[in-house]
Amino acid sequence: MLFSTRALRQWNAAKLRALARYALRRAGEDHLPQVASSLTFTTVLSLVPILTVAFALFTAFPMFKSFRADIEGYMFSNLVPGSISRPILTYLNQFSSNAKGLTAAGLIGLVVTSVMTMLTIENALNAIWRVRHRRPLAQRVLVFWALMTFAPVLIGASLSVSSYLVSISAGYVHKLPFGLGVIVGLIPILLSAIAFAMLYVFVPNTNVERRDAFIAGLIAAAAFEIAKRVFGAYVAHIPTYTAVYGAFATLPIFLTWIYVSWLVTLLGATIASTLPIIRQGYWQRRTFPGSEFFDALGVLLLLYRAREQAPRTVPERDIGRRLQLEADYLADLLTKLKALHLIGKLQQDRGEAHWALLCDAHTTTLRPLYERLVLSLPRLPRTALARHLGDTHALVSQLQNPALDATLLSIFTTGERGVAAAAQAATAPAASAMAAASASA
Repeated sequence: MLFSTRALRQWNAAKLRALARYALRRAGEDHLPQVASSLTFTTVLSLVPILTVAFALFTAFPMFKSFRADIEGYMFSNLVPGSISRPILTYLNQFSSNAKGLTAAGLIGLVVTSVMTMLTIENALNAIWRVRHRRPLAQRVLVFWALMTFAPVLIGASLSVSSYLVSISAGYVHKLPFGLGVIVGLIPILLSAIAFAMLYVFVPNTNVERRDAFIAGLIAAAAFEIAKRVFGAYVAHIPTYTAVYGAFATLPIFLTWIYVSWLVTLLGATIASTLPIIRQGYWQRRTFPGSEFFDALGVLLLLYRAREQAPRTVPERDIGRRLQLEADYLADLLTKLKALHLIGKLQQDRGEAHWALLCDAHTTTLRPLYERLVLSLPRLPRTALARHLGDTHALVSQLQNPALDATLLSIFTTGERGVAAAAQAATAPAASAMAAASASA
């Protein structure tokens, strides 16, 4: 189950408001409107070459070759509002025919444009999933090539099934049994959901759970269908673009629709990326001064215990799940710990990093961790405060805390209560020392 019954009972107005704030914050961090605008521009540049390649791949399958006209009509009746689908299809067919007459250099330019668009899509989805490392270029091109190959086959198969079901009733869909008629009517939405889910699963360079991708795909497909109907009704009944642009109105209308389509796609990706966070309750986690220090100790403790048993490494996703840390926050924290040579990334399993403790817990103290995450004493002479105080040696000596010389092993062996006590002892004297220094100044 996506959410347990007990978890659903615990939802209240405060949690819903907090969840709404979290969702808005994520959408703002991902800059979805700006990314959708960028994708709209690159899509317009690459739409003709992508369709040319896709239809060429489609007609390469003999069983689907006769469906060329049907596939075009199917795509534009389900992907574009009806009021503009016919002129757009006419223009794109004309442009695609012109593209076939290009020289080799021109075709290479079109292919490069298509690849650049695909890479832009991948970068956008990687940013939503907070992925820091991209696939090699060859793998990225192969992923999109596979998607472009599979999509026509999927749509062609659906057309075959639809044609077969319709032929059963002599071509009258409304005479099909109720259940069968509903299935035929839901095929476009279901196909859109599968297409969205495939995009969310295979394009980001991270492990995306299939159920999260499919749930987000269903939501995106439903939103896409609603947006298509609303946008089509708006264009038909409120002819603002036609009144302003006249015969040229098709282009701005089509650009606006591409923008709306990408916005729906990116919102679906945001849903897919946040479903694990919502399910585990990470979005309810509150931060406070020093919380990163506590989280770092938690990571080190987890890796210390894992070192005592095979395989002595912990997958990054398991660290986040057991400590209830968001993926992007955890990745940043792991990077800081790696820079201190406390932990190391030892291997990759299906694209997921595994981490292990590298430092000696018997001799490593809290000091480097404290100075990296809480208060960096070596950098104090380079601050504005140092310019006003002049001599900072007295202040540095007051801020030196003997509790920071405690080893990680002594912390780990005192239990959870010992971790809290040691961390509190390490962070508390800083404020009092600063107050004393200010008073003496």
